[in-house]
Amino acid sequence: MSQELTPSSPDLRAQERAWWGVSMVLALVLTPAMAHAYVGPGLGMGAIGSAFALIGAVFMGIVGFIWYPIKRLLKAFRKPKTGDE
Repeated sequence: MSQELTPSSPDLRAQERAWWGVSMVLALVLTPAMAHAYVGPGLGMGAIGSAFALIGAVFMGIVGFIWYPIKRLLKAFRKPKTGDE
């Protein structure tokens, strides 16, 4: 016999507490702590350059994915050139 869970049901309250506990543990684990570390100019510029390269690669991928079908469509609608004129 299955019981319907009502807002005052002990099982539902236990489940809510369990989810609350899991979410709090995840929040504590995933929250970064202060790291007393030094990032030098070489490593910093390398990280910035890598980030720009990644953003550029994603952008160029999107442009290529959109541009080449449009280019092919425009080529199909263009009138063929004749050598008579």
